[in-house]
Amino acid sequence: VNMRTLLYSFFCLFSLNLFADSTEPVHASGSRTIQCTNPETGKLTPAEYLLSRALKFQAETLRETDKRKEQHVLAIKYFDEYINCLQTQKYLVSGLTYYQKAVSQFEIQDKNAQSTLELALKNDSRLRDAIILRARLFIRDKMYREAQNLLEDAISYFSDDSDILYLLGSLSAELGNDSKALLYFGSLWNNIQKKEGDPRYTSNVLKVIAELLSKKLEQDRSIRFRALYYLK
Repeated sequence: VNMRTLLYSFFCLFSLNLFADSTEPVHASGSRTIQCTNPETGKLTPAEYLLSRALKFQAETLRETDKRKEQHVLAIKYFDEYINCLQTQKYLVSGLTYYQKAVSQFEIQDKNAQSTLELALKNDSRLRDAIILRARLFIRDKMYREAQNLLEDAISYFSDDSDILYLLGSLSAELGNDSKALLYFGSLWNNIQKKEGDPRYTSNVLKVIAELLSKKLEQDRSIRFRALYYLK
């Protein structure tokens, strides 16, 4: 099983929802009354304005693809302004705000994305998208074992999550544990059959299960019938 192919398929699917949480501003408790300095004018402005600017620049990367890096840099700047303002006035910054900042850092390969995600998960250890993005960072750095450990810790409360099951199956295959890979891919396939899993994974999951089973043919020739079933 080609790890790069499996993970590329995941990234393509995951990236469709990468900014799904970026359309609604996330407010710190009581942030509607917080006044921050607007870096554009030097005047005081509501804290939500800084956050909305960060999210606006981030969203524009989907439309203005030729300016993606520039827009992400601007988004990070406004996330920092917002976060610093809240912290200065001793307000709590939400884990989702840190996650949204890390999305832009990830896209421009900013090495600080990992520490930003640590802050997000410190505030909310069950922030699903932050967990997956942190796993993607580990995978990009070829830290497959760390990614697997992170996701296996999360699977207890995201037991039916299609993205996590697919990633764990891919990582298990890369690390040479085909039995565990079959377990994760099999769980995802069962969920898809029950219409509880993401159907976009269907063709990849069937192909990978067939390939993993084919590797066991020398030990058990009867497996060929199962492999053929998934290929068909």
